Amino acid sequence: MKIKIAGFYIVLALLIFGLYANILNNIPTDWDDGAIFSGRYTAGITLNSVINVFTYNNGSTFQPIRDFSYLVDFSLWGKNVKTGIHIQSIFLYLLMNMALSIFLIQLFIKLGFERITAINISFITTLIFAAHPVHSEAVAWMFARKEPLMGMFSFLSLWAFLKTRNRIMLMPAITDGNHSNNERELPKDRDNPNNLFYYFLCIISLILAVLSKPVAVVLPFVIIFLDIIFILGKKDNLTLIKRLAVYFILLGIAVPFLVSILTTATSAGTIKSWNGDSFFNNLFAVSQILLTYIKLIGFNFNYCADYTLKLFAGPHFWQAWIFVFLNVLLAGACLYCLFKRYFITAFFIFWYYIFLMPVSHILPIYQKLTDRYAMMSTLSWCVLLGYMVVILWQKELNFKSFSLRKAPRVVSLVFFISLMIFYSYTTVRQN
Repeated sequence: MKIKIAGFYIVLALLIFGLYANILNNIPTDWDDGAIFSGRYTAGITLNSVINVFTYNNGSTFQPIRDFSYLVDFSLWGKNVKTGIHIQSIFLYLLMNMALSIFLIQLFIKLGFERITAINISFITTLIFAAHPVHSEAVAWMFARKEPLMGMFSFLSLWAFLKTRNRIMLMPAITDGNHSNNERELPKDRDNPNNLFYYFLCIISLILAVLSKPVAVVLPFVIIFLDIIFILGKKDNLTLIKRLAVYFILLGIAVPFLVSILTTATSAGTIKSWNGDSFFNNLFAVSQILLTYIKLIGFNFNYCADYTLKLFAGPHFWQAWIFVFLNVLLAGACLYCLFKRYFITAFFIFWYYIFLMPVSHILPIYQKLTDRYAMMSTLSWCVLLGYMVVILWQKELNFKSFSLRKAPRVVSLVFFISLMIFYSYTTVRQN
């Protein structure tokens, strides 16, 4: 198994560096990249420069982990810093995908999948996620360094949180929700002294994710939703009360950051006027944007840094009510799956929405729709595809003919290869 895992990470590294090798000679863009070379980072790592990037200034963005990474670039690469910035961005994207794979393995195992199935789904999902062309902006654009940093620390935080949980729920949470006694405790895990270490790692990684990109303030809500899944799986009503202390710690980290972000965005003029000229009408625009990201993630062929979008912001547009209805349908499906114990489905519907909420125009911002905002939510789509590939691969038809019996495996392989070729080609072209 260790050889298989090591082999996967070699394949993952080759895939990512192959996909993004053509960005190494890309020059800085004329949208924000100039700020990297304006003087704040060019001295490299010095006492003054480090203090500067970790000092909060009212009215400006506070993303010190991203800023510190640029200091590393200037210290490490010297005259070749432009190429070096791209190399570090690719390397961070690799680390993000590695963190994603261990998070997914832990998640699927905790929710009852056999270890080999959990590993296979996680690996296939990670490869699809790594090749997805919507991520090109997050890697190729120098100033988007915050995206892979946030992703890496977010997945690490979630993995560490799952390591603290003391039960595995044996329930294939997509195909069958009628399980009542399918649980077993992990031996000695309840008293495992490493739990404290993992809680600490979870909190530190969460803070680092937020300091990389403020959108990560939604992470505590992801963790709480996961916790609710485990509580429902154990049918222990008292557990929720016992867990409140953990929730207060998580929210105690997120809320001050959120207040700071809103204050900074308001003073810097980042927040624009309401779409439709009122808060109520703006909610129709939010509903449309949330649904449009599904098209961008799963059914798009031409990607770009920014998209024009005609918003139907108001009750007098019939299109607006269709978007509202579809969102209500998806939210209802999430709740239905949660209480019917289809936990994987419920979790990744929630995942899709929660990472888009800060950029969904609940508070209107400059860009209505852009690739980098979709990076984290892309995971929901990739899990769906990865799960489908693995389940098809494992399925055998009841035919005596060998060729027909193995037909699902052939379909699975052809679909996966075709998807990876299409995503890889589109990513390389987009770079």
